[in-house]
Parts: sequence; C-alpha cells; structure tokens
Amino acid sequence: AVVSTQSTGGARRELEKWNITIEEETLRVEARQLNQERLIFGPQCDISIQMNEKGEFSLEAPPILPKNIDNWIVIFVRRDERKIRDFVQTMVELGKRLRVKIGAPAILPIPNDRTESYIEMIDKYLTEDVQMVVTVVPSERDDRYSAIKQLCYQRHPVAQQVIRTATLSQPSTLKAKCVSLACQMINKLGGALWTVNIPLRNAMVVGIDAYHDPSSRGFNSAIALVASLDRAYSQFYSDSRTEVKGMESSEQLHQLMTTALRHYTVRNGCLPERIIVFRDGLSEGQFSLVKQFEVRQFEKACIAMEGDYVPEIIVLVVQKRIRTRLFHSERVSSSYSLLSKKSLQPGHNLLLDETLSFPSKMDDSLVVGFNLI
Repeated sequence: AVVSTQSTGGARRELEKWNITIEEETLRVEARQLNQERLIFGPQCDISIQMNEKGEFSLEAPPILPKNIDNWIVIFVRRDERKIRDFVQTMVELGKRLRVKIGAPAILPIPNDRTESYIEMIDKYLTEDVQMVVTVVPSERDDRYSAIKQLCYQRHPVAQQVIRTATLSQPSTLKAKCVSLACQMINKLGGALWTVNIPLRNAMVVGIDAYHDPSSRGFNSAIALVASLDRAYSQFYSDSRTEVKGMESSEQLHQLMTTALRHYTVRNGCLPERIIVFRDGLSEGQFSLVKQFEVRQFEKACIAMEGDYVPEIIVLVVQKRIRTRLFHSERVSSSYSLLSKKSLQPGHNLLLDETLSFPSKMDDSLVVGFNLI
C-alpha cells in the first residue's frame, strides 16, 4: 500500500501539500518470547503442552476438579438422529479417558427446527434432576438461540449447551469436537479443567466489564464482576448490576466488590492480601475514571470488611480494540509474504513492553495467538 501511494501522482501531491511523508519501511521493534507454561491437570498429571502457530492446543487429560454428567438431555431434529447417536456414544467413551462419568442422556427428537419445538420439548422434560440441556440446531438463528438461553437461564435455570449439527457431521473430527464440548460442559457444571503454577499467595483476581446495548433506548446498561475464590484460580464468584444507560463506572461497584470479598473469606477463612483487578470496556479517554472513581469504590468495599483491612490493590485496564498491527520481520522478508495475512503474524506468547508502549502508564502488549491484548 505504501509503494502504491508513493507511485501514484495524485496521492503523492496531496501528501506533499500537507507536508506528510510515509516511511517505506515498517518500524522494527523487539519483543520477548515468554516461556511455555506447563498445565496442571488432575492428580499426578503435569503436562507440557504443544501449541500450534495460532496458540491453540488440544488436551485430553483428567480435569483438576471433575464434574460427572449423570443426567442430561439432548434435543435435536429427527432427521439427524444417526449423527446424534454417534455423538452420544463418543461422549460416553470420552468420559472414561477424562476420568469423568458421562452417562447416557435422554435422546429427544423433534419433528422440525422451529423455535417452539425446542421450547416445548425443554418444558416437557426439564426436571430438577437434569444437570444439562444440550440442543443441536441445524443453523444459526439469533431468535432461536435467545429463546433457548432465556428459557434455560431465567425461567428454568439449568446449564445449557447449543451445538450446530455441522459440528457433529464429520466422523474424522467428531472426537476432537467432543473433547471441546465435554470440557465446556464440565466447566458449566462447576468443574475446572486445568491450572498453571501461579506463585501468588492469598490473592483475589477480579475481572470487570460493562455492557451497553446500542440498539436499545431507555434501558439500563449492565456491569458485571467475576472474582477468583481458590488457590488454583479456577473457581469464581460472579455478580452483575444494572446502571444508568451510558454510564461506564457504577456506584454499585463497591457492593459487587464487598460481596466478592465476603465469598472469598467464606471459602478461605481470610481476606486476600492482594486484589488484582482487570478492567475491560474502557476507552483511553476514560482511564482517569478508574483512578479517580473506581479505585475509591474498591477501597470503600475494603473499609466495609471487619478489622483494619488495607490490602494491596492493583488495577490493570485491558484493551483489545487496538489498530496497531504486528508482523514477524523474518516472515515478511521471506516467501511467507505470498501467503495469507495470518502467516505474517508473530507467534503466540510474545510480550512487547518497549517502543510502542507508554512508560508512564506501565503499558505493554501481549500477543496470544493472533490477538493483541
């Protein structure tokens, strides 16, 4: 694009009019390659994972906190029954390798893929004993997806998994897909798959984000908080509040943090010595709100605790919408440049904390897969 701009007379003259020049070479910076983490699974299972270029990896090891799937139902369109039975058989066999009991589900076919058919079947067979509702849908439809989620999360609270029929259609990839689905289902039932060795002791990691629906008028926004409760950072407390539309920082933040601290105390018998907050959903112009307002809300929550409780509070603002694009210099100058854009991206686990960062803000960028966060 730079070469094209420089060689186009009209574009070059327009740039000269504004006294603007474009460098022909991209800026070269150095990044640090972080060490590969070892994942800790179930008892006596410590694995060094192998990631591909995208930072993806597959696993088939016992979870650190297993959850049996004893009572679950599968709802699907009747014409897909053979695929569903293959899926169920694969899931049951997979449970043995994961050291998790996955029982045979109730297989419930419906005549068509109308939203009402799914809802009626769930209403009919959902009892207090059902742990998980799995719905297999032939296509993506927002109205059907929303209706199923609303039924299972609001009217009849139960863990729920939506699967597209195409996901189960290829026998060669069925096992790998089932591993991913089983992991999701175990997590949704309160289990934990793995952890890493984190040296922090008696610390609570908190994530906070806000949601605004741009299509709604006159409705409130929502702010949510999740907080770790255990040493492995695999069990979490979560809560949310509604707030005035358009407000990013909520007066209710101290209530959310207060409740999280109390849950941590119940689980561990003590308050955390350190609170690490990852704050998402802010533009750069709103950073001052965190320091001037939100930190005070966290401090107010600590004051509400018993005794003279003054923990260390660390707040990190996370941004994912960054226009900076990073490329691997060796790949740009080689035959990789003839391939897709993804082949030019740097590998995973790269930390960039110089040149493009702001020293005054303790700023850095972490490349995980192809995402810059």
